Order: sequence, then structure tokens, then C-alpha cells
Amino acid sequence: MSLDRYLINYSKILSPKSYLHIGLRNQPLLKLDGCKKIGVTAGLPFQMSSLNSDGDSRIYEMSSDDFFTNLTSNVSEKFDMVFLNGETVYNDALFDILNALKVINDSGIIIVNNTCINESNMSTVGDVWKAVLSIVQTENVRVLTNSIAGVTLISKSNTSPPPSDMLDLVIPSCEYKEVKQQLDRWLNIQPDAEINHFLSSLKYSGLKEFLVDKLGIEVNKIEAIS
Repeated sequence: MSLDRYLINYSKILSPKSYLHIGLRNQPLLKLDGCKKIGVTAGLPFQMSSLNSDGDSRIYEMSSDDFFTNLTSNVSEKFDMVFLNGETVYNDALFDILNALKVINDSGIIIVNNTCINESNMSTVGDVWKAVLSIVQTENVRVLTNSIAGVTLISKSNTSPPPSDMLDLVIPSCEYKEVKQQLDRWLNIQPDAEINHFLSSLKYSGLKEFLVDKLGIEVNKIEAIS
């Protein structure tokens, strides 16, 4: 299955109302019905007419740093689903994830591309896997990784503590060969069924927050219905 198909499947489970794609390059935005979509592409030519396919889409040609700086400074916009396909250098990938954590809703999801490294793809995926490990080590998040699609999902909900054997790891300077035996566990590689179940729980969590915060329905009544 292609990466786009996985992203579409994930969106069908989450039903996001807002979607952000960092590192759009010359790809079209996903076609998500009823969803406000933003794409960010840095320094590469594109045809606005071919990418901006409907009124709910916006494309920005700027670096992800400039985009996030402008967004967090001037707009209180939050996203249900963020796809990061930006630079693979450690610092750039790390800052993209940290910035994305600031702009996702509590029940939202960040999907990071190029996180599954092996001996044959090192030059392609770069140090994105290290950036994800740094987030696991220092932030209050939960991660699940789809090794077939090569993506890691990061959530601020249903968090879990980092593995104890990576707490003292100096991640920026570590090498793949030093940690490859632990990497699958640290990235929490899971089958499709487990990832889909987790996304379903996020959707329920987001619905519950809406019913409580916006409509004033008591939590015990929501739980009784479910």
C-alpha cells in the first residue's frame, strides 16, 4: 500500500477538520472532504492551480520554520492531523516535530515520514529517527510506528513514559548500529490493527472533549452512552 493510501486510511478513521502537510514539494494535497488543508513547500516551484484543488486548501511557499513562526505568532490555528515530510537533518526534523506539537489539538495526531532506518536507506531517511527518539525521551507523548509505511505517529493523548534504557542515551551523536537492536521497541512498531485502534480512541477522545467543553454534557452521561 502506498504512503498516500495509509494517510487517507488514517484520515478516514480520524475524520480531521484541519490538516497540515509540511514538505509538500510538488505533490498535491490529500483530498479530504470537509477538511481545511494547508500545505507548506520550501523553495521548490509548483503550480498553485494544480495543488490548490478546492476552496478549503491553502499553499505556502516558505520554510517550515517561517511558517510555524508566523502561525504561532499571529494565528491561534490548531490542527487535527499533521504530516511532516520535511528536511531529514536532525535539528530540522526535531524542530518540525516540536513546532507541530504546539499546533495540534489535544486529540490530534502528528505523522512523521522517514522514521524507519536500515542499512539500505540511511541516505534517504537521514536522522529523522533520532529526532523522534529525542521527542520520546523528553516530551510527554505516545508514539506508534508503521514500519511498512515508514512513518511514526505522535500523540499528546494516552501518553506513556519513555523506555528506561534510553533515558541516558545521547541521541544526536548515537549511531544506528549502536541502537538497532532496541530501535523497533523504542519506536514502538505496531501492526495496522493496533494503530487503527489507537486512532479510533483519539477520535472518541476528541468527540468527548467537544461534548463536554462546547455542549456542557456531563462526562458520566457520555461514558454511559458509549
